[in-house]
Amino acid sequence: MKTRSTVTGLCFGLTALFAAGQIPQRASLDRLDEWLTAVEQHEPGVQDEALRAATSWSRSELLGTFFHVGALVSLASDPGAPVNFRYVRGVEGTSRFVYSAGDIKRLQELGQRARGLGARSLLTRGVLLHTDAAVLAGGEEGRSSRRPNSWSGRVFVRTNDGQQVGSQELAGHLEAARALLKLLPTKPPPEAAVRVWFRATAAYLQREGQLDQAHVDAGPELFPKDPQLLLLSGALHETFATARIQQVAESARLPFGVSLGIKSTKTELELAERFFRRTLGAEAQNREARIRLGNVLGQSGRHKDAVGELQQALKAIGDDPELAYYARMFWARAMEQLGNLTQARASYEQAARLYPNAQSPRIALSQLARRTGDDAAAHDSLRRAFTAARRPDLGDDPWWRYSSHAGRDADALLAAARTALIAEGNR
Repeated sequence: MKTRSTVTGLCFGLTALFAAGQIPQRASLDRLDEWLTAVEQHEPGVQDEALRAATSWSRSELLGTFFHVGALVSLASDPGAPVNFRYVRGVEGTSRFVYSAGDIKRLQELGQRARGLGARSLLTRGVLLHTDAAVLAGGEEGRSSRRPNSWSGRVFVRTNDGQQVGSQELAGHLEAARALLKLLPTKPPPEAAVRVWFRATAAYLQREGQLDQAHVDAGPELFPKDPQLLLLSGALHETFATARIQQVAESARLPFGVSLGIKSTKTELELAERFFRRTLGAEAQNREARIRLGNVLGQSGRHKDAVGELQQALKAIGDDPELAYYARMFWARAMEQLGNLTQARASYEQAARLYPNAQSPRIALSQLARRTGDDAAAHDSLRRAFTAARRPDLGDDPWWRYSSHAGRDADALLAAARTALIAEGNR
């Protein structure tokens, strides 16, 4: 029974070019001037004129700007920094781009402006600008209207119920923000602000269904024992294993020679399990990680192992009804697969009591009743499920937002990240 569509998207990269000073093209310094102005004027968390300017830039314009950012940061720290040329790694080796005398004068003028902020503040404010461009400007990384081709660096594939409904090239604002974070001075170390930024942006992407593996998995690479980042990476791969995403991966219409990079259901479940076990290794009491691990094990056909994990989760579930609902549903499914129909029914009924108008436990109870030959109970459960579907005012079903649940704290995390980055810029 399908009661609602699921609109989501996949973000993926064909190339990784956002390294300041390593863009294989010469770009006008006018755009760098515009970028610096936007950085100076943007108020974090606000959809202001500076943000609108940033979201109007195409990927090629943004890449061209970042060719010069390294020089600007150097001049913000030291007015005498050598910026007469930049080395660029090309396809056939290393080439050299030489600034003209006029370019150097212009850069020095921009550097003087940047020194008013200071290098650390320049970088953190840049991160804030590009983060807001990704999360406040339409929710899709400020994507351009250009259709992707084999040279596109970032692509957003829009999906609906397992079908691709469009694809567009992305400007790549989160990629730009990551490049700026790499340039932050290491004394004093900026790890705390960087960590909360990765948590916030990964949570946002999961909540919004923007499945960007390159970004989400970058967090655990930097912070391999952070339970929040590990959980979000696990949730991403758990989502990749779902039928609707696997269907998109198989049927996506993309430029020749390009794939989404999504692996088979089996492999994605294995990756998700690995991340959830790492989460529990870092934080043994992480209830959501244990519930998700139970789901992954059940999806893998390891129902006895799933029951064990979910029993542990249920003992420590506390007063979170949504987590309790997921745990009850997954535990019931595992027990049903093991042939323990009485216990499965009781668990589905407990899930239904937590959310009386949820459709999913009613459908499961109907199917279970049909298996045992109780047609009256099967029809009654199905009738109640259809009633809930026709009456959205009666309440929702958490089952439909399971994938996004891992990112439910995105707004609070984004607010914390803005605060941390502002403080980092003032150090």
